Amino acid sequence: MKNDMNHVIINCPFYEKNQSLLMESKRKINQTNRPIEKSIYAEDVETYANNLLTCSDFDNNREECQSCHQFALRQKHLVIHFLGEQAIV
Repeated sequence: MKNDMNHVIINCPFYEKNQSLLMESKRKINQTNRPIEKSIYAEDVETYANNLLTCSDFDNNREECQSCHQFALRQKHLVIHFLGEQAIV
């Protein structure tokens, strides 16, 4: 793990895969104007965040794992807020 000025690099294949898929889904949310597509991609973001939060290799003593969980929780909270707004519309 490398930490340069608030940017943490997590060297974990499970994180890298799910983080990449999560960010791709967020990119798709921003590209589409169709609410149903936004909701589908937001659910994908939540799925990938949950994958990270339920990682079987999680070790609370490892800074990389803690950073991964912080990232996943932040993304999950954002998407839950987004889905809540979509339901109101």
